[in-house]
Amino acid sequence: MRTGSAASLGLIESPLSWATDAAYPAGFRMGLLAPGLLKVGDVSQLVALSTPRPVVVRAATSAGGKRLTVEQMKERLAFAASVFRLVGAEKSLDLADESDVGKIANLL
Repeated sequence: MRTGSAASLGLIESPLSWATDAAYPAGFRMGLLAPGLLKVGDVSQLVALSTPRPVVVRAATSAGGKRLTVEQMKERLAFAASVFRLVGAEKSLDLADESDVGKIANLL
């Protein structure tokens, strides 16, 4: 668990990729989509832009809304993790599958 300053970015119950072969599920916020974004990157590249500031990722999902394990989160955020590691800030990328609102609030 990360200690120190509050997170500069929190992804809570958010998709870690916007790429999907299926239609987006009901309730997906279409306002989050930017035309052509996937041509230059996905969520991992956007998270990397926060380096070295702390990023908290909790209870992440796939683009289809399926809850991801921590291992799946690591796979989807591999690019961001490599950038954090490159600048010596790997502990600033904090991943967990919990969705306890109280614990999350203390991190932000």
